[in-house]
Amino acid sequence: MMTLTIPSNIVITYARIFVDFRPQKKDPNHVRIIASGNTIDYSGELTARTANLTTSKILWNSVLSTKDAKFMGIDTSEYVKVPIMGNSNMGTL
Repeated sequence: MMTLTIPSNIVITYARIFVDFRPQKKDPNHVRIIASGNTIDYSGELTARTANLTTSKILWNSVLSTKDAKFMGIDTSEYVKVPIMGNSNMGTL
């Protein structure tokens, strides 16, 4: 039986139980618990600054006053946010 020691600075927020039958293996009954977390302990400011009206006016003025200019707006509300973390290990039992 394999055990895992989780460091005290890691917060586990959920565990995923994985069960599989693999007849080609010596032990065909494969059971795994994957412990992971999706919360970030960040001490900085927790906000995304938005542009003010002056910035928007300058942007639109630049686009509209340039001949044959093209503009693309993207909604990033459904964008997957993946933080760059120094510790991205997953522990398995």
